[in-house]
Amino acid sequence: MRDGSRRVRMDKFIKELLGRMPPALELRSGDIELVVESTRRSDTGLRVYRYYFVNHPNRLLFWLDKISTEIIFDGVEGVERWSHIKYAIEHQYWQHCELYPSDNLRGTQLLKTLKEIVVHASAETITTDLSLSPFDGDELSKILDLIDRFQGK
Repeated sequence: MRDGSRRVRMDKFIKELLGRMPPALELRSGDIELVVESTRRSDTGLRVYRYYFVNHPNRLLFWLDKISTEIIFDGVEGVERWSHIKYAIEHQYWQHCELYPSDNLRGTQLLKTLKEIVVHASAETITTDLSLSPFDGDELSKILDLIDRFQGK
């Protein structure tokens, strides 16, 4: 950030934010990241700071302040269960990973999880006429082969 006064204000915001963090959460471990954005409010033009924390092991985003769920659900209606909330937050997590690639992703674990999902989808395409998988059996087989190559098998 080239503007020195803006940098000082952002540093102050970050220090205040980190001062409010519960002791159990540590940024030093590398499992949790802080993302801060300096922007202007559309209605007043005042400079504000937006933030969120990224928890890589749990694949979620979190905030220290209460936030509107409209931001997380992005217009999706009918959210009634905790699992809906979990999937919405995990979706936000993966969007973060797309925008800000990181070495903190656990590739081995992700490949294992992906393989489990693809095997499940393969079994579903074989055992039902109306599979929910967006891929047919041949495509799923190719995806499994690709995963095996990544895993060195």
